[in-house]
Amino acid sequence: MKNRCYNYHNHGYKDYGGRGIRVCIRWRNNFKAFYNWSIKNGWKDELEIDRIDNNGNYHPNNCRWVTPKVNSNNKRQYKNNTSGYTGVYFDKRRNKYYAQSTIHRKPKHLGYFDAPKEAANAIKDCKNAEIKKKNKI
Repeated sequence: MKNRCYNYHNHGYKDYGGRGIRVCIRWRNNFKAFYNWSIKNGWKDELEIDRIDNNGNYHPNNCRWVTPKVNSNNKRQYKNNTSGYTGVYFDKRRNKYYAQSTIHRKPKHLGYFDAPKEAANAIKDCKNAEIKKKNKI
């Protein structure tokens, strides 16, 4: 986490520190504070830290422990996205927005919608259902 945000030589720096992503001062300067937060918030060896808002910093209010599959589904918008929502695209032929999510590293088409917000809600509902499903196992 700190390496990706502050080490210019890290291969992931451009996607983290290069975009302005930082680690909150408390965690950056005090591993015990990060450790205590982790234990209280569900850390397990098989989980990864995930920023809920991919444009936000590593901070207690923006982080959670998730499976690698859930983490890989939480991606930022592509630069050429015109809908304003990750996974929502405009289909010119149908004159509708379609929603696509990634489940178990495979794209899943969620349908066509009149408005981008409707498509984004379909993605959100799908992701929430996947998280609930994973937590029950």
